[in-house]
Amino acid sequence: MLPDLPKARYKVWVRGYGLVDSPKVDAAPGKTLALSAVTAPSAMAAAQYYPGDYWYSLLKIPPRSAFPLKTRTAGGKDSQITQAQYLFQLKRGCEVCHQMGNKATRDLEPSLGTFDSPALAWERRLMSGQVGPEMTQALNEFGHDRGLAMFADWTNRISAGEVPPAPPRPQGVERNIVITMWDFDTDRSFVHDVVSTDSRNPTQNAYAVSYTHLSTVWYRNIQRSPG
Repeated sequence: MLPDLPKARYKVWVRGYGLVDSPKVDAAPGKTLALSAVTAPSAMAAAQYYPGDYWYSLLKIPPRSAFPLKTRTAGGKDSQITQAQYLFQLKRGCEVCHQMGNKATRDLEPSLGTFDSPALAWERRLMSGQVGPEMTQALNEFGHDRGLAMFADWTNRISAGEVPPAPPRPQGVERNIVITMWDFDTDRSFVHDVVSTDSRNPTQNAYAVSYTHLSTVWYRNIQRSPG
């Protein structure tokens, strides 16, 4: 069933764990469809639809016995990092601005150029763009070379065919949940602020809960839309 969407023409298809996307069908609210799921032909094909954090879980971190590890602070001073700090950096240091484990991060795109090693390709990737210095500093929290080796090993194994474990399919009341998602800007934007309503009609979906992610502060902010 389609949720209560504006009157328009839509593309509808079946997506799910263990599947690949079925052919897209033209539809509109009120139209009855008979859709067929398409079983994924391989584990790799199925895994393309898994959440990014499942792919990120393939990252190999040093064992507990390796800590504390020597590293260097932003000021260039020698320091040490515990395993808890290392794990925190993997989450806050990278995911404070973008997802990790999605296709854009788990693959090394050919447009980067040709390099003598995947580690050098990762170094070039992290130095790119206006936030290159910040990404390089985040890398340095692991130890520069150690961090490059870790991410290079991750993408190497994925490129060789390694896939994460399959997520569990929804069970019980989880199967009753309907989530509506939409794009509200272009692929060139960098938007942090999210509200649960339509700014053109601020009483819509009043008092619903939404979550905001800010790049400068790592926290979850619950907003209440006016109503």
